[in-house]
Amino acid sequence: MEGYHFAESYAEEGMFHYTIIGLGLGYHALFMFLKDRRYRITVLESDLNIIGLAMQMVDFSYALTEERFQIIYSPSLSELDSLVKESDCKVLIHYPTMQSMENHAVKNVLTEYFLQMCSVEEQLQSLSENFYYNIRRNDLPADSLKYRISGKPVVYLGGGPGSETHLPEIIKYKALHPDTITICAGKIYRMLLSQNFVPDYVIITDAKPSLAWQLRDLPQTAAELLYLSTASNSAVDTFCGKKYIFFQKDFAESEDFAREHSLLLFETGGSVSTAAIDFALRMGCSTLITTGLDLAYPEKKVMLSEFPATSQTRTTISVKKTFTERKYLQRQLFFPIGNGSKSGL
Repeated sequence: MEGYHFAESYAEEGMFHYTIIGLGLGYHALFMFLKDRRYRITVLESDLNIIGLAMQMVDFSYALTEERFQIIYSPSLSELDSLVKESDCKVLIHYPTMQSMENHAVKNVLTEYFLQMCSVEEQLQSLSENFYYNIRRNDLPADSLKYRISGKPVVYLGGGPGSETHLPEIIKYKALHPDTITICAGKIYRMLLSQNFVPDYVIITDAKPSLAWQLRDLPQTAAELLYLSTASNSAVDTFCGKKYIFFQKDFAESEDFAREHSLLLFETGGSVSTAAIDFALRMGCSTLITTGLDLAYPEKKVMLSEFPATSQTRTTISVKKTFTERKYLQRQLFFPIGNGSKSGL
């Protein structure tokens, strides 16, 4: 049963070469080998006694006649470093083997790698689960909002302290430019409502269930939710109001779905602010104003550009370096609100 669960947990779609650190009695390696006839399995074992015991206890005769299965005696596991770097090989660790190792140096390396591997697996599982439930809501894609935003100024309020500091200036700016679209990070939505300010959109991207606290027990307002396809399913559930889903690059399920339905793919860069700014640009905003990106940056420092923030600063900048693997045309962006600065509108 343990071998079956090992194979079911760690087999990855599109991956056919696996190196397993630790033979144990070998059941996990055999189940992995039998799971798919395309799989190539290499087992590295540092203890000859373990290999001998496994050969006595388990029948490896069929597996060892196949070129795609091999057991290698490797006292120092020196091959591990190069294997980890191979893109077409997934390294798996047999946890009981790691726990019983007497070579502490090797054990420490394996423990670090094992924890990293588990963390990645858990994150991917969380993303996939959120995606599964979110697309079944059948909410409209955020692409459909272009007609509302194109040609209009957009103000994005990030999660940093600058958003609260500059809120009076935002309110004044919106009064002077009533067609302005406001987008806020979920983190500050509660604060904005406490100040009697209702943004047009709230945006969330984090996959963690703990994100739900940002939106819990808040009244329904005119604000609408923009949520990433892999954002916390419980947080999306919690929000009261209309919701729009958007799809990100670099997540296979999202890319496939967007391609199949002719939808845009957005940059996230691991940051809700990156996603919000990419969204505003793709929707064709005429002007982009940002605040709350400071996160305690020093006075007169801004995150998205290198110039000091001053009142009514206008410049033409290339933002293609702001986002990973994404090239934008140069365009005029208006950044009158400096992150953590005293600039005015």
